[in-house]
Amino acid sequence: MPRPTIENLRGLPDFAPMYKWNVEIATPPKSAPTPPTLNFQCLSSEIPKMDDGQDIEILIRGHKIFQPGIYNYVSSLTLKFVETIDNPMNIWFMQWRDAVWQPGTGIQEMRKDTQAVLNLFRLNRQDVPIWRYEVIGCFLKGYDPSGGELDGEASEILRPELTLTYDYFKDYPMSGGGASVSGNSTSTASAPSASQAALG
Repeated sequence: MPRPTIENLRGLPDFAPMYKWNVEIATPPKSAPTPPTLNFQCLSSEIPKMDDGQDIEILIRGHKIFQPGIYNYVSSLTLKFVETIDNPMNIWFMQWRDAVWQPGTGIQEMRKDTQAVLNLFRLNRQDVPIWRYEVIGCFLKGYDPSGGELDGEASEILRPELTLTYDYFKDYPMSGGGASVSGNSTSTASAPSASQAALG
C-alpha cells in the first residue's frame, strides 16, 4: 500500500470540528424547565460513549478464542456553562436538585418527572448538523455552582458545571455530513427537526 500523498489528503472531505456543536434539552424534567439560553451559555460538553466491553475467554483443547460479553454505557455526562447575573443556570440546577432530593425532608419526585432527554449535535463548518446524540434518562447527579472559588485577586466569572447520569444513548449520522448509514441504532436524518433548526 503506497504512502498517502498530499493530493490524497486534499481529496478528503472537511475535517469534523470540535468547536461547532449545539445542545438542547428535548424533554425537560417536570419541575426544572430548561433555561432558554442554555445552548448559548454552554461552554463544553462531554460526548456520550460506552465502556470497554467484557470479553469472554474460551479455552478448548489448547485453542483460545474470545466472544463479546456485556457492554455498558459510561452513564455520566458533564456540561460546563458560563453564568450571568440573572442566574439561569444556578436556578435550573437548584430546581432539578430539589426535585431529586428536597432539602430538609429528602422527599423525591417520581422518577419519570425528574428525568430528561438531551440532544447533542455536532455541526459542520456551515453549521449544519452532521451527527446527533440522543441521551435518554438523564437526571442530575451533581453540580458545581461556580466552577471555582470566590476570591478578590482573579478577574474571573462563574463557570458552573452540571453532571448528569443517564440510562443510555442513541446516535445518528445526519445529512450535513453526507452520510448514508443505517442500522440497528443509527439512521440518517434527511433534514433537521424544528428544534435543530432553531438551534442552528
